[in-house]
Amino acid sequence: MTPPEGRQPGAAPRAGSTMDLTGRVIMLTGGAGAIGRATGEALAAMGASVMVTDLDPGSAAEAAAALPPADPPAEGTGLDVTDHGAVGRAVDALLARHGRLDGAFNAAGIIGPPFQGLDLAPGDWARVIDVTLNGTWFAVQHQARAMRATGRGGSIVNAASVAGLVGAKLNIAYAAAKHGVIGLTRTAALEAAPHRIRVNAVCPNWTEGPMTEAVEATGVDVSPRMAARTPLGRVGRPADTAGLVAWLMTDASAYVTGAAIPVDGGFTAQ
Repeated sequence: MTPPEGRQPGAAPRAGSTMDLTGRVIMLTGGAGAIGRATGEALAAMGASVMVTDLDPGSAAEAAAALPPADPPAEGTGLDVTDHGAVGRAVDALLARHGRLDGAFNAAGIIGPPFQGLDLAPGDWARVIDVTLNGTWFAVQHQARAMRATGRGGSIVNAASVAGLVGAKLNIAYAAAKHGVIGLTRTAALEAAPHRIRVNAVCPNWTEGPMTEAVEATGVDVSPRMAARTPLGRVGRPADTAGLVAWLMTDASAYVTGAAIPVDGGFTAQ
């Protein structure tokens, strides 16, 4: 399927068409999470066909089924991003079905238990790094290879965090992983640019959803404190990040690559 007016991701935008994703195929990892779901909804509303992947196949299928209709229709499948081979097979299967991959949002990640770094168990550290950093890299590597092979270019967006820009008490593994996501994003952007593949990161503040609710269920009451420390006076909502990711998939952002963009209500401006 050819994009309207023969557009290719990464090409110079054309007036009046920059926010249209009709005909484009976009892959999500962690697509059944709060930000992943909101992003899938935003992309589908703009005409994209979305492949939702998540560790739980049932959640991925449910999230895909809830999206607005598209051509080709959205699909959901299970994917463990820590399995390099499985990620490659998922991307290959997408290419076999659609013949293209125009964009990807890599949102799979875990925050881990809230412990001071001195008390964090090695296994908890390793698990957060494996899912949040290694999983992002595996996805970027296979997605960029697929985009390079088709010759169409594309846009890859990785979910980093404000914890990738500043320190995060009680979340040393998560902060380390998200700092790594920003580093791999910037380096991948440099390597992929000759192939018209853009790679960017979004850096949300503490955002409403099951992952942050699970942390607060342990007795660490983060949301009120984060809201009080944020100039806009609230924590993030999934739609805040979804809107930025959607823009980064469009031709309107054709000259943006290697960026780590805060979505934080001004938190890191202080």
